[in-house]
Amino acid sequence: VQTCALPIWDEIRNRYPLSSKVSQEILDERIEMFKSLCKQDSELRPLIRRTFVCVKYYPATKIKKRLKALPSRAEDFLFSEVREATSEVKEFFEILETMKSASKLKLKEVPPPALLDSLRRFLNPREYYERDFMTYNPNAAVSDQLLFTSPKLSYASFEREGVKSKSIVLKVCPRRSTPGAVAAFLALPFPFRISMNFSFPDKIKVNRALDLKAFFLQNTPSAGARRLKADLDQVQDKIAHGDKCLNMTLTLIVEGETDDELNRRIREIVNVFHRDLEAEVIVDEDIGLGLCLNTLPLMYSPEADFSSQRHIRILDSEVLNFIPIFDSYNGNGDPLQLYLS
Repeated sequence: VQTCALPIWDEIRNRYPLSSKVSQEILDERIEMFKSLCKQDSELRPLIRRTFVCVKYYPATKIKKRLKALPSRAEDFLFSEVREATSEVKEFFEILETMKSASKLKLKEVPPPALLDSLRRFLNPREYYERDFMTYNPNAAVSDQLLFTSPKLSYASFEREGVKSKSIVLKVCPRRSTPGAVAAFLALPFPFRISMNFSFPDKIKVNRALDLKAFFLQNTPSAGARRLKADLDQVQDKIAHGDKCLNMTLTLIVEGETDDELNRRIREIVNVFHRDLEAEVIVDEDIGLGLCLNTLPLMYSPEADFSSQRHIRILDSEVLNFIPIFDSYNGNGDPLQLYLS
């Protein structure tokens, strides 16, 4: 909320070092106007959009190999473990390099000081703009360099220095999925965080669950069951043609200093979900704190995602429509009219 100490204002002033006195006064007045708009929910409020991609790699546990290594000597067992860990690290770096080279967007690695700065800004929303923090210490854990004021925790919210947060999570898969579907959120005149956590379930388990659901729907004599069975047949047909099924947890974190401000922002976000995405959401009052912590970088874990049971199954071809990075809309690829000259 308090953005007076942001370095961006100094950067704007430093871009015009040789301006006249009149121009400098006009620039200072304009910067002060934008500073005041930072504290209001206005259409002219300057907002910075940042997107972080966090990749976590979980190597498969080779139980049989470890059982065979138990009778061996300690140094042989240690050597094999180090060699296996080194191989897994190399494989992980290969995955990252492949993702960077295949991405059409320029991806930049976030250094530890920048990651610490981002977390401090979220966890200390007032203190961050009022004082200077210590520089990053590589010899100490990141978790020991984050909090400088004890937060107030509850099942529903995460309150830091008087700023309350609520978690809004997607309940079911949206009925309508178009490229750039989340562009409607850009019209909201206040800051928020969108987190999309993905996990990749085993293909055999996915097919087994879909077959079981199809069996019960086929033996249920109702119109709703027939409609769901038709939708399920389309999903199975797409999977048979190469699509993959993912588990996606879409969480939106909204903040407010007062309950009235927080509730008003929640209503605006829920209206966007209902009006533009035709999707149902949950303003989670039971595990809102856990969902909020699970959206922070390096905090996601499949165990927490599985225990919350807030994920939905979605095809990878539809996931691209909800990624909050999009270009100009190019159409559906199936034109309704074709004009010839």
